[in-house]
Amino acid sequence: MGEELALDVGTWSGDPTSFAYQWQRCDVDALNCLDVGGATGETYGVRTADVGYRLRAQVTARNAQGAGTATSNLSAVVAPAVQPNSRPTISFVSVRFLGNRVYARFRVCDDGGRNLTILATDSRPGLVSLTRRFSTRAAPDPCGVYTRSWVPALRFRGKGRYTITLRARDTGGSTSAPARRTFVR
Repeated sequence: MGEELALDVGTWSGDPTSFAYQWQRCDVDALNCLDVGGATGETYGVRTADVGYRLRAQVTARNAQGAGTATSNLSAVVAPAVQPNSRPTISFVSVRFLGNRVYARFRVCDDGGRNLTILATDSRPGLVSLTRRFSTRAAPDPCGVYTRSWVPALRFRGKGRYTITLRARDTGGSTSAPARRTFVR
C-alpha cells in the first residue's frame, strides 16, 4: 500500500496509434475482477481500498483496423501498511442476491499465514439460526478478499428481515468480531 504500479505496454503488431488503460481489483483467487473507477492511466497508486485484493490492468491498443486488449499478470495481494493483530478481522465488501442465492464478498485479515474457517450464519427473527462453515482457499497474506455464495435454507427465504453474520476463525481458535448485514425483503 502506498506504492505506485506502472505498466509496460509491451510489443504490439499492427502499429497501434493509441492505448487505453483500465486497472482492476481481483479477489485473492482471481475469480472476480472489477474495474477500479477512474483508474485509467499507465500508473496506479495503490490505496487502502486495495488491501486484500490483487491488482491487474487491461491495455487496449487501437489502430485504423480496430482494437485489441491484453491483460497484465496479477500483482501480489495488497498488504496493509501495518500488520493486523493476532485475532482475525472480517468485514463485508458487498452482498447481493441473484434469485435465492446469496453472493457475499468480504475482506479477512490475519497474521497467521494459514487458511481460515469462515462461519456464515443466516438468521431471521423467531427462527433457529443456521451456521455454515467453509475454509478460505488461499490464506490471507495478511489480508484477502473472498467471494462465496450459498442458497439460504427455505425458512430464511421470502419476505421479512434476514441477517447474515460472518466470523473468521484461525487455526488457534481465535475468532473475529462478527460482521453483519441485515436485509428487509
